[in-house]
Amino acid sequence: MKIMNITLSPELENLVNEELRTGDYFSPSDVLREGLLMLKESKIPREVRRENLRREIQKGIDAMRAENYTTYNADELDDFVEDIIKRGREKMNKQNGEK
Repeated sequence: MKIMNITLSPELENLVNEELRTGDYFSPSDVLREGLLMLKESKIPREVRRENLRREIQKGIDAMRAENYTTYNADELDDFVEDIIKRGREKMNKQNGEK
C-alpha cells in the first residue's frame, strides 16, 4: 500500500474529527475510506444498485423460507450489532493491510 499525503480544508478536517468523535471510526483513514467507498458506490447506476438490492432481499426471503436464520431477543441485539461492526472493521483493516 502506498502512503499518500492528503491536504484537507479546515471544514473537511472538522468533518473528519466530528466523525471520529462519534466512535464509529478508529482513525481518519477509516473515515476517508468510507467516504471514498460511498463515492464509488454513487457512480454505480441506480438500476444496477436496485437489482443488487433485489437480489440480496431475495436471498433473505429464500433463507427465511428454508428456515435458515437465527432469532435474537432484544437483550442480545446490542452485542450482536457490536460484533458485526467489530468483524466488519477487522475485515476492512485486513483488506487494507492494517492491524
